[in-house]
Amino acid sequence: MSGRKKPHEAEKEPNAERWLLTYADLITLLMIFFVVLYAMSKVEQSKFEALSTSLRFVFGGGGSLIGQQTGTGVIPLPLESESGLDVVLEEYEKYLAQTGVQQEGSPAAIEDRGLVITIQEKLAFEPAKADLTPRAKAQLTVLSKLLNNVNNYVRVEGHSDNSPINTAVVHSNWQLSSLRAANIAEFLVKEGGVMPQRVSAIGYGEYRPIASNSAAAGRARNRRVEIILLNKKFDQTERNAR
Repeated sequence: MSGRKKPHEAEKEPNAERWLLTYADLITLLMIFFVVLYAMSKVEQSKFEALSTSLRFVFGGGGSLIGQQTGTGVIPLPLESESGLDVVLEEYEKYLAQTGVQQEGSPAAIEDRGLVITIQEKLAFEPAKADLTPRAKAQLTVLSKLLNNVNNYVRVEGHSDNSPINTAVVHSNWQLSSLRAANIAEFLVKEGGVMPQRVSAIGYGEYRPIASNSAAAGRARNRRVEIILLNKKFDQTERNAR
């Protein structure tokens, strides 16, 4: 009768290979996903570095770093572009403007070797001495916050004028310039929290002047310490040397 199924109408066995269709669809979706990620990652390197640097400053201290604590929410990355150095320069100049620090010549400028921050003797040391003044320590504390948001090497260079010196503590301009550079480097590491592997110090004595030693104003400009945040080329040379 009509209720009975014919033999060829009997139910077919389930297809044991249907799971392969789902697996193939999943693999295809994953491949598309990774293709999209790869396409999104092809951004201009310099713009990405500038953006990442700005974000590190924002998340590291809530915007401007002046007067704020350095955050730890973002991992520091190397600054290897001019735009990244500009960010550090801008923040440091804000600090100088707020505190009214004035000195002869440019206190900070971007050069071929990187960002050069110049601290004159009168702002950091007593004449013929290498101990940091309280004013210098306050300035270096702020600078340390900026340095802790990047990963470039920092080189501290001490300089003097050509006036002979021989005191109970220092016996030459070589020694004076080296001690001043070392004391600043040590402060950046011990008090500012900058990684010691990033910092080096050297003294040049009177042999790299930026002004004539024939006048008092020129000698005052030559008595200085330069803190250099090395750019990509010089930074890589410093890394290879270690």
